[in-house]
Amino acid sequence: MSPSGPIQVSRSQGLSIRWPDGHVSSYGPQYLRDHCPCAACVSRPAPAAASPFVMLQPALKIAAAEPAGVYALHLEFSDGHNSGFYTFEHLRTICPCAECAARR
Repeated sequence: MSPSGPIQVSRSQGLSIRWPDGHVSSYGPQYLRDHCPCAACVSRPAPAAASPFVMLQPALKIAAAEPAGVYALHLEFSDGHNSGFYTFEHLRTICPCAECAARR
């Protein structure tokens, strides 16, 4: 499934995609990073407990976003991670809205 309109990218807010069925998905940078489909991320162990000093860490941002053919987006994050190709199918599957989360 490909988007039906332009994909909006904000370095600090993340991605917003309108799908052909009219559904709009919005993904924050940290959510996208946590759901990275690259081999290194898929095989990594679960992250350790969150630090109590989160407020001292810089907010994760999208450093760059480029199309990968007509089927995916290649994202680079402010933490230097840049090996994930987010297919549109993957993005639709991981939509964080309440409606989509309830269907999973």
